[in-house]
Amino acid sequence: KSQKTPTGRTTRKESRANDPHAAMALITPQFDVSQNDDLVLLRIRVPYVKISDMDFYMSEDTFKFHCKPYFLRLRFPGQIVGDDRQTTSYDADSGILSLGLPKLNPGEVFEDLDMYTKLLQKRKPTQTSLRSPVEILSSSEKPSVAEVEEIDWEIDQSLPSKFGDMSMSTGIKYGFNRMFSDFFEGLQREIYEIVDIPSPETIGYDERSVLRAAADDKSFDPEHYIADAIESEMIEEAIAFEAFWELGEALDGTSTSASSSSSIVDPTVRLPTPVVSSTTASSTGVAFPRSPADLAAFVSTSSTPTNTASVPSSSSSSSSSSLSSSSATTWFASTSTASRAKTADFGSLTSVFTEEEREILRTLPNRDYLLHNAKSTYVALADILFAYAYDHRVTAGEHNVGSAETICKLSATLSWFEEFHTARDALIVAARRSLCFPLYRHWALTCKVLEDTKQILAGGRRTVLRCLLKLRAVLQGSDQHYFLNRLYIDHYCVWLQGCSRKHLKSLSTRVNAVQLTKADICLDLDTLDEIMSQMDEEEEEEEDTSQAAVLC
Repeated sequence: KSQKTPTGRTTRKESRANDPHAAMALITPQFDVSQNDDLVLLRIRVPYVKISDMDFYMSEDTFKFHCKPYFLRLRFPGQIVGDDRQTTSYDADSGILSLGLPKLNPGEVFEDLDMYTKLLQKRKPTQTSLRSPVEILSSSEKPSVAEVEEIDWEIDQSLPSKFGDMSMSTGIKYGFNRMFSDFFEGLQREIYEIVDIPSPETIGYDERSVLRAAADDKSFDPEHYIADAIESEMIEEAIAFEAFWELGEALDGTSTSASSSSSIVDPTVRLPTPVVSSTTASSTGVAFPRSPADLAAFVSTSSTPTNTASVPSSSSSSSSSSLSSSSATTWFASTSTASRAKTADFGSLTSVFTEEEREILRTLPNRDYLLHNAKSTYVALADILFAYAYDHRVTAGEHNVGSAETICKLSATLSWFEEFHTARDALIVAARRSLCFPLYRHWALTCKVLEDTKQILAGGRRTVLRCLLKLRAVLQGSDQHYFLNRLYIDHYCVWLQGCSRKHLKSLSTRVNAVQLTKADICLDLDTLDEIMSQMDEEEEEEEDTSQAAVLC
């Protein structure tokens, strides 16, 4: 534990932990966060380090850890404090440092502890008293303009720009929040394999919709549509498939199905007081839970084992602390050396994300976004989620080598950089493209995917974020379409962690109100249905004639 000198200066270790320049050229370690009523439970994986080199710093909502070559700074949604409740331990076998950080207000629930990118964000600069004309959506505790004001979902009306006037000098941009221009410079040969829009730098925002609609009409194949309607066994299997968002998983604390209960353990459940045992603990030690199922059993059956003790700690909230060699014990008691060495299972006890998804959240860049148009940013989510849900359903959750192209074809946001004014417009275009481009083109399948989109948004921010993380992995595995992660998906994954819950719920309400008919698609599907009905009648007549001939 470091102390201040009589002159008021901090010791070398405290200065190093509190110095922002100390993080330069250092590694952000793997970490995991959960909580109980009294503590924020933090695990940091820092193998092959000296205990004497570990420094900590806590002040209000900020926690800093430094041990060369690692540096970690986390900002929590509530305040933490250093007192006698703090626990600290280190397991040399697995390299996991375990900390119990006391909450200033016991019983307070810290929200979004599994939003790792949000925890890693730097402190926001103080806003001026003047109201900015650009909406700022951030993860700050104080309600922003985005939280207070409702999005105006009415259609914007403006005179269309003249297509012939568009040029490089107009400053046409694309991507998330119109952040990019000249992105495809040097990729003229590859651009046709990545997107459908032929010239993103010169085609205006209004012209994109016109050209995309013309391309949809040209690509629609009535014979393909009729064939899929007649031979629909594979399509029926896809419709019957149960996606993870249909299983009643309450990713945001509310079930997506009224009749189903959550399979996710409540993150606010009070855990037993953390205990530690020696790294040479016997097989009679209590195993700390590593999955939601284990956690439920642990909470209901565990009791404080004998021959165990909490690691003492006496750090203050305004100074740093270091581990002593006597505290080199493990917080998570294991039944065997093998279970202690299993570092692959380094994840949150209550997080809905997989370890791969949590790793992506740790590595995504921290930033805030000044939204050019909040409404179009939210509405584009519906378009992207529809495309992802379609591929997830037809591949039974096992995405294949064609998944990236399928998703990008269905999403006009990803393929044409199109911007929508209403959720209904976005879903009509997505449904229309689902009948023009993919392998399976069936109206019942399109309607099912529309319901999937509604359920994903109703599941809340974590459900949407999980889908985007899975979509990101699909695009990242493509030789061409990984560029779209840089243009859209990475930014959506960062922004979504701090976006307004109120606005996301409002989008869900708007999407849930959308009901599509075949006439909305403008592909003359009713005429094709009449043709198929006539074909069915002719087949029945032929069968009747054949049976009559046999009887004669």
